Amino acid sequence: MNIVNKQSTNSPKNNRNIDFLSSQRDDDLQRELVYTAYHESRKERCDGCRYVPFYKRMYPNVHSIFDAGAANCGVMRLLEAKGLEVEGIEYSEWVVNNFCKEFYHDPVRVEVGPIHLSRNRKLFDLVLCTDVLEHIPLHDISRTLQKISSLVKQGGSAFLVIASDPSKHENHPERSSAAVELEQSGLKIHETVKPRTWWLSELSKYGLEEDKRKMAMFLQINKEEVHDPRYGYSINNFKNRGQNKVYAPNKRHVDRIYCLKKIY
Repeated sequence: MNIVNKQSTNSPKNNRNIDFLSSQRDDDLQRELVYTAYHESRKERCDGCRYVPFYKRMYPNVHSIFDAGAANCGVMRLLEAKGLEVEGIEYSEWVVNNFCKEFYHDPVRVEVGPIHLSRNRKLFDLVLCTDVLEHIPLHDISRTLQKISSLVKQGGSAFLVIASDPSKHENHPERSSAAVELEQSGLKIHETVKPRTWWLSELSKYGLEEDKRKMAMFLQINKEEVHDPRYGYSINNFKNRGQNKVYAPNKRHVDRIYCLKKIY
């Protein structure tokens, strides 16, 4: 007769697992409270929308786009208006219920939850993840990058924006709309703060390599059309002197831009 020794449910190992899951649920609840306070003050403000003018020039043949970290769905809304097929995922249920209702009903085009738990199995021409990854806990980064890569078609592209410094919400809590929630939770707005070299190394593990041609195109488009001062700009006929004044790109902001290609 075979005897199977079942580990007691009161064993130290199981107790540790229960404690970990309980801690995770507490963190998720606290994080939802922080995100709610943060987005409730921002309402329809859309930081990621500033990059939409770049996409048409950088990715002219793209038809399908996935927004990993859709926030209030502002980017999805703009891209869909341009006739593109758009889907996405947003961590906060409160944000989706308040700002993304048209994407959350038939047909459902936005999921709720962390990126690494996305159930989407499609492949997209372009995956966006702007101002999101720094907000994700370090222990979820590998699974998140793996999921992002799995959504990109072979030879497709990813466009990421990742801050490599602490958030102003930590440096200047008096300016934070989520100051109370942050203090009570012990969480940070930027939970994973790493240099560009670290991110590129991690991304390469999942077949996402830097596309230097697209990066140069991004800066050129900004210089010619978008004129965002963070990425370099020029003033024609500066002070009526018949000369052009050229401002170099701000390295700290340029280093946040990741133009990537799926190589495998």
